[in-house]
Amino acid sequence: MQTNYATSSQVSIAPHPAYDAADSPSRVLNGYRANADMRKKWALPEAIAEAMVEVVSRGQRIPIRVPLGPDAWGMIKAELNKVGKELDELKELSESVGHPEQLGSIDFLRKA
Repeated sequence: MQTNYATSSQVSIAPHPAYDAADSPSRVLNGYRANADMRKKWALPEAIAEAMVEVVSRGQRIPIRVPLGPDAWGMIKAELNKVGKELDELKELSESVGHPEQLGSIDFLRKA
């Protein structure tokens, strides 16, 4: 979000030599945060606040996760897809343990 998070609120120190390579994740992230053109694409604080008020005001259950912004939504969706693929790879093994009707016997848990 467009705050001073990536600018005046941070204190920069020299990176540890183990993390000094330009292609290390920490250096890539620091480069992204330092890029003023990238920060222009971040969500406005007012938009985040309005979305949060909408979530709590709609009279529905408040989800544990509320990704706000295309970046947040996209990252979570990508992780869910990755986990889904991993689950699919283990489906046969997973279902071989226990009785086939076991899932149906816990339907009461999914309704909670």
